[in-house]
Amino acid sequence: MEIPYTFAGLPPLPLEKARVAILPVAYDGTTSYQAGTRFGPQEIILASRFLEMYDESLGFEPSDLGIATLPELWPDLSRPEAAVNEVEKYVTKILKKRVFPVILGGEHSITAGAVKAFYKIYPKLSVLTLDAHADLRETYQGTRYNHACVSRRIMEMGIPTTIMGVRCIPSEDLPLLSPPLSLPPRGGGVGGGAKLKVIWAEKLKEKKDWLSLISANLTEYVYLSIDLDFFDPAEVPAVGTPEPGGLGWSETNRFLRRLAQKHRVVGFDVVELNGGLHHTPSSYFASRLVYRLIGLCNKKS
Repeated sequence: MEIPYTFAGLPPLPLEKARVAILPVAYDGTTSYQAGTRFGPQEIILASRFLEMYDESLGFEPSDLGIATLPELWPDLSRPEAAVNEVEKYVTKILKKRVFPVILGGEHSITAGAVKAFYKIYPKLSVLTLDAHADLRETYQGTRYNHACVSRRIMEMGIPTTIMGVRCIPSEDLPLLSPPLSLPPRGGGVGGGAKLKVIWAEKLKEKKDWLSLISANLTEYVYLSIDLDFFDPAEVPAVGTPEPGGLGWSETNRFLRRLAQKHRVVGFDVVELNGGLHHTPSSYFASRLVYRLIGLCNKKS
């Protein structure tokens, strides 16, 4: 039996015939703790080949939607900004084909490139990030395109930004959390600046209805970014920057279902799996999450 090296082991599908496109981005040029996230996409794809195609929560097989797995992108390592721009270019190609993009990372900095591509198509876009870290630094380790700066770069585009699950932040970023925050967009962003909403992990543990905490900061069109360190290390230990006190699979899936019901999620990424650790439970967790989200965001018509 031959199993293709594709997401879920599905038969290769041309982008033009797909409804969903998987873009693996092998990049960890600015990783500050555990290097190895560049191997995250291949570990997710390898694990996904052992998924059951029927999703019991959705009641159908998301694989029937038509999922294309694109060649793995290895961005330019010489300059972090060049890597972000490369991701923007490739995601733009997918969007021009009217295909739903799913980006597998790789470190979190690549999200800025994906969001830039989406913002050209959806000027009323908002970004929702699930992350243990706020990633609001102006610069870090000599570059503005470090993974610790990704939310700051998104806000500078003038995009409303919500970050959920935060439980680690530098003290110098605390003034940014005082509402109402509206950063002036850098480079002529639309909308006169971006509103920021940060929800601490402890707040999520106290309240069952997560969506009610953030709906006011979301628009009709939402780009979703999931840094796997949002989850507790007991569930997903193999991440670039693990942080204790995270959230779990069940409550997060309940929230994602409600999010997809109330808002149009136009694309998403799952980042920061440290594939260099070869921790198969973490890889399988990530692949199952990706598959579930594909189904939630692309319901069968």
